[in-house]
Amino acid sequence: MARFEDTITIHAPVEKVFAFAKDVGKLWAGWPDVAVRDVVLTPDGVGSHADWYTRTLFLHQEGRVEYTEVVPNQRIVVKSSAGPVFTLTFTPRDDGDTEFRWVVEWSYDMPVVGRPLESITARMSAGSFQTWIANVRAAVEGVAPEPVQPPKEEKPGATLTRSVTINAPIEKVFTDVLDIGRFWTGAPDVAVRAETQMPEGVGTTARLYSHAGPIHVEGVLEIVEVVPNERIAAQVHFGPESPLWTFTFAPEDGGTKLTGQGEWHMNVPVVGGRLATMEANSHAEFLDEMLASAKKRVEAAA
Repeated sequence: MARFEDTITIHAPVEKVFAFAKDVGKLWAGWPDVAVRDVVLTPDGVGSHADWYTRTLFLHQEGRVEYTEVVPNQRIVVKSSAGPVFTLTFTPRDDGDTEFRWVVEWSYDMPVVGRPLESITARMSAGSFQTWIANVRAAVEGVAPEPVQPPKEEKPGATLTRSVTINAPIEKVFTDVLDIGRFWTGAPDVAVRAETQMPEGVGTTARLYSHAGPIHVEGVLEIVEVVPNERIAAQVHFGPESPLWTFTFAPEDGGTKLTGQGEWHMNVPVVGGRLATMEANSHAEFLDEMLASAKKRVEAAA
């Protein structure tokens, strides 16, 4: 289980802070880039709920939050359909202000990947939580919210590299890789369509079709660099994922050493580096099979 928590002081009596938080529509409207719709409020608070809509990594997301426990001027527990449970507590101070404490816990019942996903989701949400709480405090106090500094990226990105030796001259291997309609079809579960071939290679494009589990995905590939018999670089765009693939050619044992390298940079605060590493690792089989297919195909034609 991943957990995120913090405490702030709101310059208002506990009754005022609690009354604001009891209104799920007002409370959830403090989230950055979130629209709140269909707010339903119950007299005692339990069962109050609202639907929310947002976009994350270019993907539309929506869900519902519902109050499952409400203790007047003390505690509110909120369950989100997206997974986390929020526990909000309110403690009056001697000076009339309120200590507002919030705890968020994630628990994904998923073998192997549940724990990593909990951790990544918590870290990705850190900036949004800070902005949300700043907006709530400002709304209760009736002042402008203070700007929140976005979290910094962990590390620049990640790479994946694989090589294969093909018993054929460099020229034949290079020609095979340059034909993206043939070479990229060697990757598992990838279809190549609408190929536009440029004479020198640079500017050649194609659409790629694949799937992530039951979800259909498609993207665009473009060759951005060609050094004859030495290097081919292709930029791929699949939504938020935009790896740069570079294939190099070198003589080895009378044949050709073909090396493929993918490079990922995920522009996501805090966890971009970790997401890039996950993407790189998930493409190991993809790259291995693409190189193996090229070896089999070129050697059969030699």
